[in-house]
Amino acid sequence: MVGAAAALAVGAAGVVAAVQGFDTSGARPADPAGAAVQGFTPWTVRLGAGADDTGTDDMGEGDTGEGSAGEGGAAGSGADPGRAADGGAGQAAGGAGRAGGTAPQPPVCAAHGADLYCTAPGIKAVRLRQAGGEQVWSVRDSGGGASGGAAELFVSGDLLYVVSAGDAALGRARLEALGLGDGAARWGLDLTSYARVVPVGGGVMVVLADGRVRVLDAGTGAERWGGRPVAGGAQWVASRDGRLVFAVSPAADGASTLVTAVDPGDGTVRWRERLEGALSPVETTADGGGLVLLSADAEQFVDAVVRLGTEDGTVRRVPLATPADQAQAAVDGDTVYVVGSGGSLAAVDVGADGAGRERWRLETGAARVSRPVVARSGGHSFVLLSASDGRLLAVDGAQAVMAGQSPPRRAAGGRSYVPTLPAPVVAGGRAFASAPDGTVFAVDAGDPGRW
Repeated sequence: MVGAAAALAVGAAGVVAAVQGFDTSGARPADPAGAAVQGFTPWTVRLGAGADDTGTDDMGEGDTGEGSAGEGGAAGSGADPGRAADGGAGQAAGGAGRAGGTAPQPPVCAAHGADLYCTAPGIKAVRLRQAGGEQVWSVRDSGGGASGGAAELFVSGDLLYVVSAGDAALGRARLEALGLGDGAARWGLDLTSYARVVPVGGGVMVVLADGRVRVLDAGTGAERWGGRPVAGGAQWVASRDGRLVFAVSPAADGASTLVTAVDPGDGTVRWRERLEGALSPVETTADGGGLVLLSADAEQFVDAVVRLGTEDGTVRRVPLATPADQAQAAVDGDTVYVVGSGGSLAAVDVGADGAGRERWRLETGAARVSRPVVARSGGHSFVLLSASDGRLLAVDGAQAVMAGQSPPRRAAGGRSYVPTLPAPVVAGGRAFASAPDGTVFAVDAGDPGRW
């Protein structure tokens, strides 16, 4: 797969699931950030992914929390001198860390309402308060999968959906629905190898490798309909309002790509468009009028951004000044932010009436970064990226300069390589990020200079 679809994330076992930030309908909110935070104190919570497996409460050197961590429980709140730069609490939720040649997978989080839901090695899911990081509940992961955690999670309705990576080849990959109030399991489904999970309005779409689709009721897991609207091998992405899903199917020779719009309610194909080049989906524009895709050249480098009009079929193709390897992207209005494996971030204008050009490019200096996320505050837009050493980077979207960064948070022994880098989450004026040392931390999204 070239580039990461912004509505999809690849798990360690080949499971692909929807990324963070879906609201109660299953659709992505139109705006990625809220108003400025008043009186907010940054905080840090350790979920246990990055410490040595010593059987301790995993609070890390310098922590002075009271109490002990139980089965999936949290150690008591306490001061965190080792994170004094964050100015916040240093709590710990249960789950043992692992030692090895690479850092454990950082926690993956999703915001919903006033809370933050995360999954991490050893923890199936934990619910934290956005305002202070206090734990509401935690559920230990007893699946024993090779990844030691879950591939992804998202919220729809009054349930939290967790895709446990496990070992898909042996049938241990699993989708589970947990109650938001208590984390108790409501229903679950074993996933076939290389399944894809996409949240849609009021339901969950599970796509199998052969192209067969099952749409399940979000609350009960009962199948609403099943079928094969497109051939196997398609990449799927949902519209922001959840009313359509798009299957993007590149031809074997890479010369063209078929885009199919499907009604998730009954599987009806609304339209099909064949576009030039090998394309992978990013996401729809905020108004739903455009589907943004990345185009790859013969060397599998992303060399252009494509906007397909979902209502009129118009196509706009904007070349990148420099092709990007392993590109990831985010859409903010008429601007698409594209970042490659070398940390080069480009802002591309794809508006239907705009100039259609690369507006600026900035070298962030980070060798590996996450998918970009946009935060707005006080008329400013910041592009946020998580780096492999645990830093959260912020780029001023108007001035194309680094606006701030948080301190590194490496795993034990300085290890920083992880299989995937979860994107930060923005909600209520706050930015939430995770790091190889197993921590989740919160900062003021509108004031990167003070991180």
